[in-house]
Order: sequence, then structure tokens, then C-alpha cells
Amino acid sequence: MICWSNGRVALGRSVSGPDSHGSQPFVDRASGSVIALEGRIDNLDELRGALGAPFLIAGALKSVYDVGLYVLFRNVGVEGERTAKPAAAG
Repeated sequence: MICWSNGRVALGRSVSGPDSHGSQPFVDRASGSVIALEGRIDNLDELRGALGAPFLIAGALKSVYDVGLYVLFRNVGVEGERTAKPAAAG
């Protein structure tokens, strides 16, 4: 049994079976969030292959969208933003 506790909350996990090498719960030290999965994914390799292409395509489209927004709005000023005055030659 693996146990995690922060004083107010505790999570336990039995370590046996094909996924016994997993490291749960996942703790994000920056935010203090803790995530645990009480379940099993039998076809993980198949899912990784099936989900990989859509995420790559979505990432590429997002990049194109972001670059398009930058090109379109790069010269638009922000209200209240101060622009640097050129230094006087002298």
C-alpha cells in the first residue's frame, strides 16, 4: 500500500498488477494540487496512437492561429500604455 497525506487529506493505493510501476498520486508542488486515478486503462498504447494525431493537428492549427493574430494586431496600441520617448540627441 502506498499512502500520501498532507495532514488533512490522505490517499492510499494498493500496488499490484500490471500498472504497479505507476507513480500515484501525482503532486504538483507549484499549485499544491494532487491527482489520483482509481481505474485502469487496458489499451493505453492504442489510445496514445489514436489520440496523438489529433493533438498534433490541433497544436499546429493553434500555432497558425496565434501567428495570424500576432501579425494582424502587432501594431495595435493598448489603451493606457505609455510609449517610450526617443532620447534627445545631444
